[in-house]
Amino acid sequence: MALCVDVLRAELSELCLEIAQIEKAVDELPRGSFRSYERKNGTSEWYSSRNGKKIYIKKNEENLAKGLVRRKYLSLKLKELKNARENLEKALDSIEKNSGMAERFAKSGPDIKRFLQEELEPWSDEIRRWQASPYKSNHFHPEGLIYKTQRGEFVRSKSEVIIADTLYGMNYPYRYECALNASGTEYYP
Repeated sequence: MALCVDVLRAELSELCLEIAQIEKAVDELPRGSFRSYERKNGTSEWYSSRNGKKIYIKKNEENLAKGLVRRKYLSLKLKELKNARENLEKALDSIEKNSGMAERFAKSGPDIKRFLQEELEPWSDEIRRWQASPYKSNHFHPEGLIYKTQRGEFVRSKSEVIIADTLYGMNYPYRYECALNASGTEYYP
């Protein structure tokens, strides 16, 4: 879903740039509307109307006629692009408001996360048993365990909260300060 949102945001950004370019071009073109009337002899007459007045455009004023036609075309294009921008903005708003509802619910409390563990954590049974089994942890200075993680355990520092919450949020199994025996010496990493 994040990729979809990124693509929509990029498209919206491009639309906004294109709209700005067209608005600038329209501002530089002559004002008024253009009408062409076909005569019976196969030639045509051009007229511009501005402020309710119909003004004849001479053939040697073709650049004026082209400018009025271009202004009308770009104005219609601008209307289309603004509608597309509005629709993209609405779509992005809707996606952003509604995306992540399930994840936010799943993370709304430790009991909910625990009840949804199988849905959220597609681990093997062996990893689940390892995660759930008791282990020997650091028993030194328990008064230092003052910061609570999303998983509901207490850790010693804000940095450890960030690490534990990140691992928990990404559904990676971990054990906090689990005893590690190396060459007969016990460590609590």
